[in-house]
Amino acid sequence: MRENPFAGVPGREKEAAKFAGENFVRYTGEVQQANEAQVFAWSARCQGVDVHALAEPTKLEQYKKDFEEQKEKSKKEHMEKLIEKYGGREHIEAPPKDLLPQQTEQYVEYSRTGNVVKGQEKATAKSRFDEDVYPMNHTSVWGSYWEDGKWGFKCCRATMKNAYCTRVAK
Repeated sequence: MRENPFAGVPGREKEAAKFAGENFVRYTGEVQQANEAQVFAWSARCQGVDVHALAEPTKLEQYKKDFEEQKEKSKKEHMEKLIEKYGGREHIEAPPKDLLPQQTEQYVEYSRTGNVVKGQEKATAKSRFDEDVYPMNHTSVWGSYWEDGKWGFKCCRATMKNAYCTRVAK
């Protein structure tokens, strides 16, 4: 059964949402590994290696294991040659970038109400751009309006950045 029998049936929305069909069984469990082994056997056969996925599964598994080890070894050697030639080992061994902003030497202790007891709270990140600055009597920022491929001010719909605000919607 490939089609959802409850699709479009009023009152059966919950059953329709849970329906997975029978095709999901094709890609669960060891099926993926068997498919990968079959593809590996086909490509090995094209390279001249006499191996069959169904007739000699142990031989195929050993070939695949040896191939993966050789591939990993080759990859490491290539990486070492690149690092030796160009440098940059410190970038490879660095911690993930999403952890870097969270690491700090500052100690801050909070009370149960959320107030700072010891230390100092981290300052808010500042932008290099001025915030809440409305030039030329505008009440909105530049870029808050878009029309015909041009940015502008939302308050007066002016598309010239240096235009004075008239506050009359066009």
